[in-house]
Amino acid sequence: MPPEDKSKVDRLDDTLYSRTRYHNPLDTRASVAAPAPEAPQASQAWGGSKLDEILTRDRKPADTMPFVKRLFIFAILFFGATIVVAGFVFLGGNNFISSKNVDLVVVGPTEAKAGEPVELKVTIKNGNNADLDSAVFSVQFPSGARDPKDSAKQLTFAKEDLGKLGSGREAVRNVSFLLIGQTGESKELKFSVQYKVSGSNATFYKDKVYDVMIGSSPLSLTIEAPKSVTSGEPFTATATIVLNSTEVLKNVMLKAEYPYGYTPDQAAPAAFADNNVWSLGDLSPGATKKVRITGRLTGENRDERTFRFFIGAAEGSAPSANFKNVLLSNQATVAVERPSVDLKIAFNGENSATYVAPAGQSVNGSVSFQNNMADKLARASTSPPSWRAITASITPPPTGSPGSS
Repeated sequence: MPPEDKSKVDRLDDTLYSRTRYHNPLDTRASVAAPAPEAPQASQAWGGSKLDEILTRDRKPADTMPFVKRLFIFAILFFGATIVVAGFVFLGGNNFISSKNVDLVVVGPTEAKAGEPVELKVTIKNGNNADLDSAVFSVQFPSGARDPKDSAKQLTFAKEDLGKLGSGREAVRNVSFLLIGQTGESKELKFSVQYKVSGSNATFYKDKVYDVMIGSSPLSLTIEAPKSVTSGEPFTATATIVLNSTEVLKNVMLKAEYPYGYTPDQAAPAAFADNNVWSLGDLSPGATKKVRITGRLTGENRDERTFRFFIGAAEGSAPSANFKNVLLSNQATVAVERPSVDLKIAFNGENSATYVAPAGQSVNGSVSFQNNMADKLARASTSPPSWRAITASITPPPTGSPGSS
């Protein structure tokens, strides 16, 4: 096929595989510089008065806030305004039944001596624009509160009908009581007023909490006991109670807690219950009571044992071993020492507290003593035992054994 009849692709293919013509290609290289493009010609239809009218016409702005969005914003604003108005009405004082307009003012000491009368002045103020109907004033007393006229009578709850309390009026009530408790203990009283308003069946409340701390105790309790005792030897501890109050304290109780290894022998006066509870009765101002306890304490050398005493008032008019109103407590620590001379008795080599001897056999008894003092013991002597103080327990031999009858 002649070269002029071939396409450009075929001729380019022949050039790529030719050994002689690749140096002199048939195609002429195109110039690098491209010809300048001709300016586009706008159609005559775009010119004239129509184009000027389109360009000068005002563009209508798009609606950026549709109706639904406006309605939502209005609902939020209305809800917020409703909350503000409701808060102003119910909390701002313009509502007739607002409990904020009812106030309880308590005037009195915040610290009192235990066992002495306390008087508080309570004022109930009605700041509403409406009257308070069926108003009731109540007091909830703490544990340990007593009637100042009768210290044996407990006070737990009291209420009083105030009737109708007019708008802008106030009622004053005095609350008297005495407190039983330990020094530094805080007692909480709760004052409350309950009322209604005309045209409503609802009952409203207003509360007030008032704290009174016990500054000091009307009693003093001292314990007299030796600092050290010999193990197993009797000793006496004395508890002295003095009433420092100006009021009579009724139904006073004393309780002792003994340490491990202590055994009480006797007490004066006699214990009311369990050898460790005493009823001291009513104490007048300046009265003194003493309780002496005698017993024995056993333990190892240099052991320390603590005796604890609690004094309080029984609940009610009758003495009680489980009194809860503690006024004061005190303690005494006693050290245990070894005896000067330690004696041990053994029967047939056994030194148990109870020895059972078989019938028909001899019993050998031995007494040994040990000097626990730092000094030498001179001219020590022993005396024969008192057979009256020895209890014999005889076990009969089995039937048929030697020596049986």
